[in-house]
Parts: sequence; structure tokens; C-alpha cells
Amino acid sequence: MSTYTAIARGELDKVTHDDELLTGQRPLRLSELLSGPGAGASARA
Repeated sequence: MSTYTAIARGELDKVTHDDELLTGQRPLRLSELLSGPGAGASARA
């Protein structure tokens, strides 16, 4: 099944908190990632 088919079927519209349950940390929002320490720096630097 392609991603496009899954999107069309509505299979990717659910929001879960699985990442937080697995890691014990709340995921970063994009705005937090972009404005945090080292914003704009290469992840490998």
C-alpha cells in the first residue's frame, strides 16, 4: 500500500502520543526546534 492510498483512506489522520510514551519526553514542535539552541546550525556540526 502506498502512502497516498493510506492518506486517501484516512489512515494517517490519527495523532498518537506513542513517541512520548516510548521516550519519556514530549516531542518538540517545529517552532521549538527552529528557535532552540543551535538553530540554523548543521545537525552534524
